[in-house]
Amino acid sequence: MKTTEVNIRDPFVLVYNHKYYLYGTRSATCWGKADGFDCYVSEDMDNWQSPIEIFHRPEGFFADQNYWAPECYSYHGSFYLVTTLGAEDRKKGVYILKADQPTGPFVPYSEQITPKEWASIDGTLYFEGEVPYLIFSHSFWSPVNKIDNLNRDFFGRIVE
Repeated sequence: MKTTEVNIRDPFVLVYNHKYYLYGTRSATCWGKADGFDCYVSEDMDNWQSPIEIFHRPEGFFADQNYWAPECYSYHGSFYLVTTLGAEDRKKGVYILKADQPTGPFVPYSEQITPKEWASIDGTLYFEGEVPYLIFSHSFWSPVNKIDNLNRDFFGRIVE
């Protein structure tokens, strides 16, 4: 499939082993019930394989909406998907999923890593040496953006 045929929002490209891995919000489920993420693989960023489902909502998993803005990072031999997830009974937040390959399957790895009292979206990582930092937005309605120092295993923020 051609790049113009890929129907996603919030695109993110990981370059790994001379291939391009494209992740994004599924356009069809952006504003309603959602249950997963896909990845498209290319060798030239013009021709893509059909989408590969890299995460599907497990039975009993809390999040059933707001599967937004997935970004994939290779870090210490694993792949981490930093993404927004939401549900009717809680505010949107940033979570991390983990896999052994960039095409998954990804599994839940962290609890919410943004403040639970905030509706937080669009997490991205910045690395300074071996120290990961989470940068995210305090939702649509607030101009506040936040940068937090993460533990090296991504399980939580370092509070100073």
